Amino acid sequence: MGLVPSLVLFVSTTPELKSEDLGSLRSIQSGAAHTGTAVVDQLFAKVGREIFFQEVYGMTELSPFCTVMNPSKWNTKLGSVGTLVPGTIAKVIDADSGKSLAAGEEGELCVKGPQVKLEKFKTKI
Repeated sequence: MGLVPSLVLFVSTTPELKSEDLGSLRSIQSGAAHTGTAVVDQLFAKVGREIFFQEVYGMTELSPFCTVMNPSKWNTKLGSVGTLVPGTIAKVIDADSGKSLAAGEEGELCVKGPQVKLEKFKTKI
């Protein structure tokens, strides 16, 4: 199931949704923002069994694939989106100068890979 954090919270807290209703649920990928440990703990408590949960990162321009994601549950770290998917390279640049930045510096994320769209969307007004 692909959800945003607010829907993970909804599933975790709404009393109308019971643990039995989640019997077929095996995994959740959450994106758009960090979900938070407390919300994930609430989700696991409600489900009542182990499920696979991971946070993912992507952009509309990269549809239908995410840019980065954790490839398995054994290296999933809540708050991390993991490693680049195969065939993808990325760097962070200074938006003004275009120069690459060192690890830990803030800047603009640039991505290259087979999932990157070749054209920007064109909108008619």
